[in-house]
Amino acid sequence: MSTRSLLMAKECVDWEEFNKYLALLGLSRKRRDDLLRYAMKYYWVLGSRPTEAVQALAAESPSIIVKTLSALTRLAEHLGVEEDWTQRRRAIRRLLRYRLHGALPGSWLPRYIREEPGFVEKLLSIAGRLPGNYRLFAAFMLAMGLRTGEALDAYRQFQGLRVERWGVPHLILASDRGTKRAWLALLTPELDEALRAVEALGISYTRLRIRWKRACRELGLDHRVYRIYDLRTANATLLLEAGAPAWLVDGLQGRTGPEILMEHYNASELPLIYRKWYLPALRGPVRRLLV
Repeated sequence: MSTRSLLMAKECVDWEEFNKYLALLGLSRKRRDDLLRYAMKYYWVLGSRPTEAVQALAAESPSIIVKTLSALTRLAEHLGVEEDWTQRRRAIRRLLRYRLHGALPGSWLPRYIREEPGFVEKLLSIAGRLPGNYRLFAAFMLAMGLRTGEALDAYRQFQGLRVERWGVPHLILASDRGTKRAWLALLTPELDEALRAVEALGISYTRLRIRWKRACRELGLDHRVYRIYDLRTANATLLLEAGAPAWLVDGLQGRTGPEILMEHYNASELPLIYRKWYLPALRGPVRRLLV
């Protein structure tokens, strides 16, 4: 059954189950209520043509449109139609890009379109041209999918944050609950070995940016399109392509609170996550940057 036919009738969606799904993501009650409200109002957009969706959404304020797109993304995950919705959502954003200018975070609606085929491969080519410790940091950021500031802090504190349990090398980044920051960061075996071999880790972000821009110029690429931050985007892309569930990617990247990952932090589940999704997705790309 197509997404369109699935969602033509409101009763096809079990809203109580959807609310339970939102609770499993560790979202606050207010956030869950907001997402549920917008999803119930615009559920039909999941199966509509982008032009039809834009005509309806254009009546809302930019902030409400942002919240509605977020709610529909969660609903698509719950219904298992996220792949179909992703293509439709991109078209909707592009049609609304001028109306939403300044309302969407940069990671939602970038100034430059960065969704062309081969985007991850080009990022790896840029990172591969960085010298020494800067290339090691790029591998670190790709492996962990952290925000740039989080990655810089974790890189400098690697020795104190590193843990190895159940055969899985990783970092425990924070102990506080409920914050939208990464709590757990996984490492590939080769990256873990390379990092432990360096006595003092730390880089200048300013110099990293200079070298990144230089590598882009050498490859004839625009550094405003291929950014250091997009190594985080590449991490999520590779994990999702390997079949990792959205809740895992959101948890590892700090888009939700740490409670969900904490539930899976045990001897039976963490090694399974590591071997089933993480290593197949990231071991090869990270290894390329360590050569």
